[in-house]
Amino acid sequence: MAAIAIPIIAAAAPLIAPLITSLINKVEGLFGAKTGPAKLEAVVGATQQITQALSAAGKLPGVLTADQITAMVEAMVQALKAQGQLTTSATAVTPVVIEGSTTYEITGGTIVLLKK
Repeated sequence: MAAIAIPIIAAAAPLIAPLITSLINKVEGLFGAKTGPAKLEAVVGATQQITQALSAAGKLPGVLTADQITAMVEAMVQALKAQGQLTTSATAVTPVVIEGSTTYEITGGTIVLLKK
């Protein structure tokens, strides 16, 4: 079984590595800090659907299992953290009060206007 998985992973890695990196960063921005299991589930689920489509289109020589995708995602998360490219500081919510009447929340680079 492991011998079969190696060609599938080797074929999938260059196709989906940039996708996984993008998904990790987007999910980090959406979910924020302290939501690791939910973020992992979201990235693995999306990646699994994409790899199934790639397999059906003949771009992969088989289908990756959820465990294989999870291992790839976890490895990429650790690599991004080690490179300093994955932090929750960019996604922290910072309330800013301007002129005492309006509160602005900056969330992951998006400004959300709220009435007080």
